[in-house]
Amino acid sequence: MTINWGSLILVAVATVTAAISIVSLFSLGVAALTSQQRTGGKALAPGPASLTATVSGYACLAVSAAIAAYGLYLIIPQFH
Repeated sequence: MTINWGSLILVAVATVTAAISIVSLFSLGVAALTSQQRTGGKALAPGPASLTATVSGYACLAVSAAIAAYGLYLIIPQFH
């Protein structure tokens, strides 16, 4: 039995990269959605800045959910 070390390293790097990207996107999304709460409920500019933070927060959460769903799609063979 031989181990293909190149493929093992490739899978390990891909796994760590995906995990870091999911956690980072989720954290950015939560931080963007709670940015108004950190300022005591008073946004500095209540108009477009808070709307941008909300939209970007939900976008980050949606992208992280999409990456997780794609990972599940790749793992579960009944989806193919």
